[in-house]
Amino acid sequence: MDAGHAWLIFSLPPAEIGMHPAEKGSRYELYLMCDDINSTVADLEKRGVKFGSPITDARFGFVTSLTLPGGAELGLYQPKHPLAPPWPTAKKNRTRSASRPKKKSRAKRSK
Repeated sequence: MDAGHAWLIFSLPPAEIGMHPAEKGSRYELYLMCDDINSTVADLEKRGVKFGSPITDARFGFVTSLTLPGGAELGLYQPKHPLAPPWPTAKKNRTRSASRPKKKSRAKRSK
């Protein structure tokens, strides 16, 4: 999906990858995405996760970063941009034998 300004977003099950233009050189960033950054940060802090920056309002979403055990930072954001559509899920080939056992037929008694 084109989110505008040459920012491409690709749906990956169960993630997205965004490819954005750079002013010069190469730059790589990895962000985890969440639905509600305030509750996600609160929950992670209760579990002992340390955050390297406060939540800020960026053009593409609300952003912070958590500090990994080795000291590197991993981005976390709540998007404001349109999301890529989800991948279609394969429909299960459900047959009678796969979904439930066949009922036993009862022989009719004659009088």
